[in-house]
Amino acid sequence: MLNSWSIPKFLYGVLLVVHATLIALTLENLPDPFATHFNTANEPDRWLSHHQYWLVQALISVITPALLVMLLSLSNRLPSYLINLPNKDYWLHPDRQAETQRTIIRFGWWMACIIIAFCSGMHYNLVVANQGKTPTLHGRLLLITVALFIFAIVVWLKQLHREFSAPDNSSSI
Repeated sequence: MLNSWSIPKFLYGVLLVVHATLIALTLENLPDPFATHFNTANEPDRWLSHHQYWLVQALISVITPALLVMLLSLSNRLPSYLINLPNKDYWLHPDRQAETQRTIIRFGWWMACIIIAFCSGMHYNLVVANQGKTPTLHGRLLLITVALFIFAIVVWLKQLHREFSAPDNSSSI
């Protein structure tokens, strides 16, 4: 049975497999090299080979979330003045520090899920952009992808703030 700790880790693993599968199934249909960056005039200004793209995706979708979770795992070794957490005196009290640490790491895994979902969305944007004779980003699709990413970040931040809000008995540290 999955608990609140393992759900985001499991979901990240599923999303990573889905993301890698999405790339594997669509990359072969893209030119080699293909446009991966566009200037403000919506003209391609950076191109990557399939091999380079796999490396970039590995960096962004695997290494970045892993570093995030690893750094958050080390937060219990930091002095409290370096930790930016609502009501941190309460939550970093020795009686609650272990649970606080687990919660921070759990939120890190949720952020990893957001990052990988955004990577998949951006990959899809590149697939669509490179379908025509001249690569062109589709503004509406890009806007939807970025808006969903921002929405997910806002929800994540609200949940983080809610999780670490002052308890009713916060005076009893």
